Amino acid sequence: MRKTLCRGLGFSKEDRDENIRRIGFVAGLLTRHGVTVLVSAISPYRAVRDEVRSSIGAFVEVYVNAPVGVCEARDPKGLYRQARTGELSGFTGVDDPYEPPLHPEIECRTDRETVAESVEKIMAYLEARGADTRVWIAPG
Repeated sequence: MRKTLCRGLGFSKEDRDENIRRIGFVAGLLTRHGVTVLVSAISPYRAVRDEVRSSIGAFVEVYVNAPVGVCEARDPKGLYRQARTGELSGFTGVDDPYEPPLHPEIECRTDRETVAESVEKIMAYLEARGADTRVWIAPG
């Protein structure tokens, strides 16, 4: 998404909101045609998440929750270090806020559960609501 549809957007609040709106627009198009869409995006602002939720009928918010210290320890690109030293500004959780969801449908505490446990939680939720949870892998 960042290399195509959202190319040219930075990391200001306005650009982050526009990034999520564009991703939400594509997800909405796909869901209207019966496609289940999984979006993995850093979306720090509650208002734009709620805006996208209102535009997509079957929206399920999965809050992937981990303390900032755990995120920093997992950071393969060193972005948290750059944010802490001032090399990178506007970084979510360091010098830019993250507004956690008030009522997510699912919360995955990745500091307390394995990836497999988080996946099982999500799949169980979707299956309980009648979603087609078969996995399709596109060739290529």
